[in-house]
Amino acid sequence: MPVPSLEPARGDTGAGPTQPDPVPNRVIVIGAGVAGMSAAIEARAAGAQVVLLERDADTVGGAANQAALMLFSGSTEEAAAGIEDSPEQLLAEWPAITGGDVSDEWVQRFANANIPEVHDWLAGLGLGWGPPVLDPSGGDTPRIHMISGGGAELVDVLHAQLPPEVIWMGVEALGLEQDATGRVTGVQWRDVETDEVGTVRGRGVVVATGGFGWNLDRVREARPDLEGVVLTRASWSGADGNGLEMLTGLGAATQNLAAVGLYAHASRCPSDATVEMRVPFQFAVPWVDPAGQRFVDESAMNDLRTAEAVVDHQAAWMVFDTNTLTGAFTCDDGADARMSYTITDMVDDGFAARGDSLDALGQTIDVDSSALSASIEAYDRAVYAGEGDTFRSSVQNAQPVDEPPYFAMPVAVSVAKMFGGVDVDIRGRVLAVDGRVIPGLYAAGELTGMAGGSLVGDAGFTGSLSAVVLGGRVAGEHAARDRIARYGGVLK
Repeated sequence: MPVPSLEPARGDTGAGPTQPDPVPNRVIVIGAGVAGMSAAIEARAAGAQVVLLERDADTVGGAANQAALMLFSGSTEEAAAGIEDSPEQLLAEWPAITGGDVSDEWVQRFANANIPEVHDWLAGLGLGWGPPVLDPSGGDTPRIHMISGGGAELVDVLHAQLPPEVIWMGVEALGLEQDATGRVTGVQWRDVETDEVGTVRGRGVVVATGGFGWNLDRVREARPDLEGVVLTRASWSGADGNGLEMLTGLGAATQNLAAVGLYAHASRCPSDATVEMRVPFQFAVPWVDPAGQRFVDESAMNDLRTAEAVVDHQAAWMVFDTNTLTGAFTCDDGADARMSYTITDMVDDGFAARGDSLDALGQTIDVDSSALSASIEAYDRAVYAGEGDTFRSSVQNAQPVDEPPYFAMPVAVSVAKMFGGVDVDIRGRVLAVDGRVIPGLYAAGELTGMAGGSLVGDAGFTGSLSAVVLGGRVAGEHAARDRIARYGGVLK
């Protein structure tokens, strides 16, 4: 898609990298996801001319198109539901939710700003939410808000605020330029369709290219304990870590990279084993570890801690019978014409195991057969009694697994999002490994761990889109106002 005809035009050279900045009021944003669009909107509101580069030729929004939840503490939706909440209450629960340090400046900012600077700002743009619910990963207050039209609605609302000529679709950022003082002054780009290259220069650059969850090798590098664990990708396909590589190449520091948001609610797709396979169970079935023991509440599949429990045990198997199945296994990988699979397909393709008895199933999957039988039989007794057990507080509506043949499938740990990344200060300025600010360079969104990698401890949280919007607005505002600060102005 051709770059729009505007100043700067294609091949914009302006002054050289060691010369005065040719466009002192221009902010360049890389990545048209939620963070990048929020940054662009805020920079324009602060008076900057904005150029927003998006590698995808057709779609804006990135990972947000696959999301729907936001976290707010003290919203009108909470009040309407009779829920009492506040920044102070969120801070009190934050360590239990994320392990984060409530004295951290990003945690304080997020707690106090998520209503005025995110909820109310988006509501003013026309976004709405449903009734709040509890975060399955922690916290005692229902404050997770589902966007009325899903993540795509958030993307549309933000996209509508930006004139078409601002966004250069199908333009990939290749690298950053610095002047003789080390200040970032421009972005080298490539048109993904024509291979035409050029440079666009300005006063500040905001990098908002997303996380690195699609790059499983990089994920395992950040989390060595995932070596040998079955992983699938549940993140946006553009989350390949390109921005992280670009900034660390300039000497940027990173923080909290091991805080990877993992889920365990699927298995692997036969046509691409790195893609999630949706499992057709009406209710969660029992899981066992390699020793044949149950170890977790399997119904808490949307709890980040459930996936970490699978990692701790190195592997897990879903155990079920044909009565437990409610349909076909499906996946959306686009790599194979057959997107729907029967249990027979799964067994034949080696993605599930079958046994005429629990003992036989245990032998097939190399799990202690007597322990497996005892675990499933105990589960069945709890279901028939209608009582909770050691792992589930309630087995209401659960089904027994007691009619042969029996089946087992490996539980896939899905890499969903990153809560660590490039280190930024409270203004969104990128910090170097020696702690200094890299002048002219800002970062936002999942690239920074949502809103600064210091936001969480060793665990993520549901509704992190709220932090992404906040981080984008902060970086965009300060990038636009950076020229003022250089000439004696004050950033508030």
